[in-house]
Amino acid sequence: MAVKKAETGHRAARVGARITQELAVMLSQEFRDPRLEGVVITATKVSEDVSQAQVGFVLMGDDPGGIRAKVAGRRLDKLASMIRSRLAPRLGLRHAPELHFSLDANRDDLVRLDSLLREVGEELKAAPAPAPSAERKPGDAD
Repeated sequence: MAVKKAETGHRAARVGARITQELAVMLSQEFRDPRLEGVVITATKVSEDVSQAQVGFVLMGDDPGGIRAKVAGRRLDKLASMIRSRLAPRLGLRHAPELHFSLDANRDDLVRLDSLLREVGEELKAAPAPAPSAERKPGDAD
């Protein structure tokens, strides 16, 4: 029985979403490599036959000249086969897709957003705490 093209597309999308999730967990909990610090997986596009996966990533924080991003990309490429072998059982697949990492094209937008969020966080920390409001007791008049 042939699998319909739409079904294979949905399967590839589901596998891509799971790869993104699992890679995020791996990067945050399993890899203690300083070269991967600040790496965030943004999206994973999987081929219809689920043999190839293009994984987009960004590097949060300052990276003048993009040097840290290049180093992180090379490190991810070197770890790709080991990551792939760990992914297969987590995804419930006999073979995980071959992984290809690339710096996400929307990197500049994400870095700008990260910078803005940091600024807001610093402003909130520096702002005086609001005065506690007077508590109402049961039976107080409205």
